[in-house]
Amino acid sequence: MLGRMNTSVDPCMDFYSYSCGAWISGRKILLDMNVIDQDRNSVLSDAKLNLKQKVREMLEEGVLFGDSEYLIAAKLHYQSCMDSNTRFDSGQVTDDAKRLLEVFDVDRTLTTWMTPSMMQYTLFSEFGAFGFFTYEIEGAMVGNTKRNILQLNPPELYLRNSVYLYPYEDNQVARRYLDRVVPMIQRFNSHLESSSSFDDIGRDLRRKIIEVFEFERQISQAIRIAESSNEDKLLYTITDLQRNFPNINWTVALPAQQLSVDTPIQLNFPSYFTSLNGMLGKIDRSTLTMYLYIRATLTGILPYAPKATRQFMDNMYESETAQDYTWIECMGSTLKLLPEEVLVEYSTKYADRIKPVSEYVSSLAANLIDTSLQSFMAYGGYSDSTKFTVSGTLSFLSVVITPIPIITWTVTLPTSNDVLHLFRANYASQIYASRLVSRIGEVYSMPFIPWSDVDIVYDKDINTIGIAIYFLV
Repeated sequence: MLGRMNTSVDPCMDFYSYSCGAWISGRKILLDMNVIDQDRNSVLSDAKLNLKQKVREMLEEGVLFGDSEYLIAAKLHYQSCMDSNTRFDSGQVTDDAKRLLEVFDVDRTLTTWMTPSMMQYTLFSEFGAFGFFTYEIEGAMVGNTKRNILQLNPPELYLRNSVYLYPYEDNQVARRYLDRVVPMIQRFNSHLESSSSFDDIGRDLRRKIIEVFEFERQISQAIRIAESSNEDKLLYTITDLQRNFPNINWTVALPAQQLSVDTPIQLNFPSYFTSLNGMLGKIDRSTLTMYLYIRATLTGILPYAPKATRQFMDNMYESETAQDYTWIECMGSTLKLLPEEVLVEYSTKYADRIKPVSEYVSSLAANLIDTSLQSFMAYGGYSDSTKFTVSGTLSFLSVVITPIPIITWTVTLPTSNDVLHLFRANYASQIYASRLVSRIGEVYSMPFIPWSDVDIVYDKDINTIGIAIYFLV
């Protein structure tokens, strides 16, 4: 710590330079010389990159005898993601994609027995993808208790937002998009393949996807208007949702856990859902079916396919899925879909370091809170009201370190290289979706800290400071 300080600076004049001056000067020299990664431009970025390096070492080690099933699942997910860069676009890719998409049962009429609301939730539960809106968990006050509630948001569309400003007939990007998406949809669905040169299914499919593109343009416009409105988030009961947005069957579009708990649902950008409800009442059902089916293909299948398959879409996707996935991107996929598995193994690997630091941090926090309370109460310049409020906050302030999760089941697929990343990611997406919705209604006990974040977070609603366990190593 002393090595990072510049004690020649008066802390009363420039406390930042006093506390971090030596680190800043030394780091600037190293950055200018290109000796270290340009992203290492702060103490916090150092901590984040060090965390990623530690996790990378864990995941690249290869499956070893004695590895837990959680570590095996994380290693195989990461390694299969890296392997997807060099995999061939084989018949196995086609067969796997067909098998996964069969759940929608889309036939030659471009329809299915599933309603759009059923497809919407299946898209999330089976593929970790989203159609009309996204599902997330957010902490919110319900009465006097903060709980995990379901939060619904507008989706991110497949093409860049600027593409949706122009109609299909005046849109070169949209035409190029159709030239690629039509054969991809046909490839992954045997019912939609042309049986002869006289078969009109390709033409029918193209015409329908043009309608889908125009529907996406309406969604894009609704999102732009809603995001520019600065409207408040609103809480709804399921009854409220069905009354206000009747063109969505909420009993099948929401997870079963939501139907069995008396917690509200939060809508971000409610005006978008008003627009969506109006669109769903006017758009042909087969158009909605194909919109959701295409979403499953492009956002639930394509990102996890081999690079050779991803390149077919000619880098239309803004996340550049047509490029090689770097180790950071494959780690991001692993941490997104299997975060609890990685946390359990990280905590086990570094347990000898975490325990003493955890005890020290807890003791330090308690001493700081106690000292702050005594200093505050000793000062006579505050009103009785301020003293009452602040002393109450400090007296009941708690510090919580990320608990190690209890995992009941994880991805259990063969270790063989024959199992593609597509299958591993699909299974992991299902587990992730299941775990996410299982948290609905739970008491919110500590601030949410994303896996890659090493910040210390304070949540005023529950008067709690949360510290990530990986901050301690």
